[in-house]
Amino acid sequence: MKICSICKTEKKLEEFTRDKYKKDSKKSRCKECVRKNYCEKSNVRPDKGSKKCGHCQTEKNYEEFGSNKANFDGLHFWCLICARKKAKEYRLKYPENYEREKHKKFLNWRKQLGVEPEIRLRSRKGEGYVNRQGYLSFKKIGHPCADKNGRVQASHLVIYEYTGRILKKGESVHHKNGMRLDNSIENLEVWSSSQPGGQRIEDKINWCIQFLDENGYRVEKK
Repeated sequence: MKICSICKTEKKLEEFTRDKYKKDSKKSRCKECVRKNYCEKSNVRPDKGSKKCGHCQTEKNYEEFGSNKANFDGLHFWCLICARKKAKEYRLKYPENYEREKHKKFLNWRKQLGVEPEIRLRSRKGEGYVNRQGYLSFKKIGHPCADKNGRVQASHLVIYEYTGRILKKGESVHHKNGMRLDNSIENLEVWSSSQPGGQRIEDKINWCIQFLDENGYRVEKK
């Protein structure tokens, strides 16, 4: 346990970043305070102008620099060409460090999606794969639910087999328990985000009648 120097709260050592110059190898500020301080001091990237690259010493437009909110002008010190060249040299010189950092970023990405590390994103042929959004998908070219690239989500397949129809424009599949890999029919329900374009009473009434008629309801005027 350690007390943060900013919020004065006692927290676990895992909530502090590394600092080899400290006795306990941890910084005095916790990650939350560092993140909050970074957001308060972040600078907006400018739209137009020119800047001299800190590596090649060439005057270039702002479009040729990456973003860096911690910098005073919101831009990276080096241009994109020099930064990519330096990254390639580092990758070739320290391949082990590069693979270690790459694997760490990959685990953080899976953590953000809520996918466990032991789950395989690429499965055997016919078992599907987990896309970047964390949904189980299949390659089924020519299927009614498939997109232009032949990919279809497992939840859409379950709804199609259960209801016998494809999703309409504005409809989506919602997972009740929040687990995107749980595609049982009890965990799925169809949501609709469609709404009328006009604001007149007649437009809304006509849209409601059409919407109810498409879903099997009969409307009668009193």
